[in-house]
Amino acid sequence: MSAIELPSTQLPAFVGRQPIFDRKQAVYGYELLFRMDPAAQAARVDGTTSTAQVVLNTFLELGLDTVVGPHRAFVNATRDFLVGGFATHLPPERIVIEVLEDVPPDADVQFALRELRHAGYMVALDDFVFREELRPLLSLADLVKLDISLLDERGLADHVTLLKQYNLTMLAERVETREEFDRCLQLGFEYFQGFFLARPTIVRGQRRAGNQFSMLRLLVLLEDPQVAIDQVEEAISLDPTLSYRLLKVINSAAFGLSREVESLRQALVLLGLKRIHNWVTLLVMAGMSKKPPELLATSLTRAKMCELLATQLVADRAPSFFTVGLFSTLDAMLDLPMAEIVASVPLSEDVRSALVDGSGMMGQLLRNVIHYERCEWDQIACHAVSPAQFRAAYLSAIEWSTGLVDASRHVA
Repeated sequence: MSAIELPSTQLPAFVGRQPIFDRKQAVYGYELLFRMDPAAQAARVDGTTSTAQVVLNTFLELGLDTVVGPHRAFVNATRDFLVGGFATHLPPERIVIEVLEDVPPDADVQFALRELRHAGYMVALDDFVFREELRPLLSLADLVKLDISLLDERGLADHVTLLKQYNLTMLAERVETREEFDRCLQLGFEYFQGFFLARPTIVRGQRRAGNQFSMLRLLVLLEDPQVAIDQVEEAISLDPTLSYRLLKVINSAAFGLSREVESLRQALVLLGLKRIHNWVTLLVMAGMSKKPPELLATSLTRAKMCELLATQLVADRAPSFFTVGLFSTLDAMLDLPMAEIVASVPLSEDVRSALVDGSGMMGQLLRNVIHYERCEWDQIACHAVSPAQFRAAYLSAIEWSTGLVDASRHVA
């Protein structure tokens, strides 16, 4: 889950977004969630006001594409939001209306849902646990979300059997492990929501191609502000595929060069290490994993956010903080224990400790960054950095990583 700052009006507010994945672990959409600024936690906001705040700021302040990109947005809907007709102001091709679990299935609600379906909106039932009085809603929904943490194995299977009698798509919420994901796949779920990508099952003994560790070493090399062009050229040359992809990127419209670059040396001299660094980082990380692009985006966002926040603490160590954030999802990418991964890469002891045990200043900052992206405000413990600095760092980091990933699609 990640947080996007909203301009302050009467209530300092944020939009939380949690990704929803399909069966191939590609992002299908994002659930939009109301989030308060940590400094304003004492304020009380009802469900309808929360939804209205999310909608207004998403569409009027930030823009839907900024928040969810090309994907669908799942918007929570209370009874008042539905019956009041507020949802009809949203674009039906981009929105899924998510009926909250405490919405009563009365005649007005059913009428509102029929109207929404007729207008082309998708309707989802959130945190669904079957009760006989909810049966009418099953005929008015396109998608049902089951919180698998609320159901035991038998209860989940019974719900699946029931729902398969209707023309519905099933989404599993609170999917925390690979085993849960696989079980839900077998049961016929189409979509998945939860931290299972961030909390991977470690496949012990599994090995990937050896050049992946060579690429990790290249990333570490690039984070050294004293590195020489000769060292970078030699490291990249060891991987012909990476060399080719890098030259393809440099010669693309993204760089707007007036003449074609034909060699790595020419590219490094012409552009300079600083300008080329982001592209090398992206290409190396993308080449290491067949996991969903969202995981790569998470790595890049954490890396930049750690780097920016580190400038408020120990500016001269900012590149090392970048490495900690960048490598924080490597266990998920490589399906190997983090301790084994860092043992194969020339990292400093404090970087290793931060990644393996979450210890030291780097480990603490990484934990705070992860809490921030999940909107776990009350768990952030970093008095040296203000909430405003956290917000600014996150906005800059997500803009940087989104631009990097988007640009790479044009040269894939």
